[in-house]
Amino acid sequence: MITFKDFDWQQTATDLLFLIPNYKRGIYIRKTIDNLINTSIPFDKFKILIINDAIHEDFSDLKDKNVLYFTLERANIWERGDAFLRNIAIKYGQSKLIAQKDPEIVYSGDFIKGCFDHQNVLYRCGGQVLQARQKETEDYLNGCHNLNLIKQTSRAIPILEDRFVFFHYGWCINRELLKSIGGYDEDYKYYGYVDTDLYHRLMKLNISRFFDYDCNPVHLYHNKPNVFQNPTDIKREKFQKELFNKKLTESVKRNINKIWGEGDIDYIPEII
Repeated sequence: MITFKDFDWQQTATDLLFLIPNYKRGIYIRKTIDNLINTSIPFDKFKILIINDAIHEDFSDLKDKNVLYFTLERANIWERGDAFLRNIAIKYGQSKLIAQKDPEIVYSGDFIKGCFDHQNVLYRCGGQVLQARQKETEDYLNGCHNLNLIKQTSRAIPILEDRFVFFHYGWCINRELLKSIGGYDEDYKYYGYVDTDLYHRLMKLNISRFFDYDCNPVHLYHNKPNVFQNPTDIKREKFQKELFNKKLTESVKRNINKIWGEGDIDYIPEII
């Protein structure tokens, strides 16, 4: 098993490092990698980095598809690692650009080419996202459906340009810019606000943006927890919202005085 301590970051010394955070989604990754590398950009210009969040999955079979990977070991695995998992790639990566997407995202377009065509801006896939249904997703993963059939049977919803939560569908930006503002704020331990917070801080920098209406993401089906029914999740959501409202008026820089990108403490005092 390749761990964070074993990983050679010199391998990421390339123009674009494409991060895919992974928590038991290997079945998606093996299918969506083929979609991602269907690009006109030469392979020597980019690398794909899969970071396993606590749960190890072996991706050595994807080496010839420009894939690097390692497993981030940590004691407490009940909490998602949205912030610090991404900060590790931002902090230790050696690429000029950094991009990311969730494992279950595919594109009807050349997303990697879009990253290279818009290197000096915040680049995002856009327009709409197609939400694939369960049966069609299962058939696609098993090789029985192609992407065109998935698109024909999916539900289309708009992606809002002013909401950073949609960044899980795909974005790219200069890595040093993210590093200069402290990356993601690791005080957030739960889905949603960690992205929205980073969006607000980036907008304070008045950076240029490009919303690519010609590169639409397709979100393959997976079960999602309902955070509004589980009592613990309701408390977590409340904590995150209060934290976000408190920090919204503070400095654009975060995590400057603490070691970031090396793991969180899995601790929300109001809940645990």
